[in-house]
Amino acid sequence: MWAAASSETYETIESISMPESPATEIGRRDAMTMVLVDVVRNVVRGTELAVGKDSEIVQRFSEEHPALKDLRDRFEHYEDYVRCTVTHSARAGGAEESPWSWNMTASGSRRRAEAVPRATW
Repeated sequence: MWAAASSETYETIESISMPESPATEIGRRDAMTMVLVDVVRNVVRGTELAVGKDSEIVQRFSEEHPALKDLRDRFEHYEDYVRCTVTHSARAGGAEESPWSWNMTASGSRRRAEAVPRATW
């Protein structure tokens, strides 16, 4: 079911074309992309349950899309990121860090970002 939902959502995103209103088009595509990230994450979770987290297919997908869970978490728990109440202790080897200390690039790699003082938000 989730795999079919991801396929349908992707096709919907690709079909959104509103040249007369590019801002509306971008907004709709962004909204559907948030849904797609959640749907794909559910496909991964189901696959992990079905074949195991250590299976070749799960490992390969995780290596090719390392930022998927973090991206989904940022969408799902955005209020915690806004409040800076999220910690990444599991991913940081036990050390807590600010959610704003890492930027994700399109390829999923991580790089250090400059901290932005709260007063400038």
